Amino acid sequence: MGILNKRSDVAVVLTDVEMPGHHNGLALARFVHDPYPGMTVVVVSGRVRPAPGEIPPDALFVPKPYAPYALLEVIQKAAPQEELAADAVADLASGGAGS
Repeated sequence: MGILNKRSDVAVVLTDVEMPGHHNGLALARFVHDPYPGMTVVVVSGRVRPAPGEIPPDALFVPKPYAPYALLEVIQKAAPQEELAADAVADLASGGAGS
């Protein structure tokens, strides 16, 4: 989560429902949504389909397997492209990638 506090050019968080160790993608989706309500959250899984209410209402679910272009299309439609482009230009003007 620290990277989200340090960078303004993160527009999308992509997570799998099942993660290594004690981590949980559904919890991550909710955790990101609360302090960053405008951020796009995409949840993927090949085994578990989230039940209603398990992911934030504006989060997207993509079942596996998926074609890479299909995932890219979902992200491009959901992410605020104009904000991302403005942040990237500002970042370049300041002399760094997320400095």
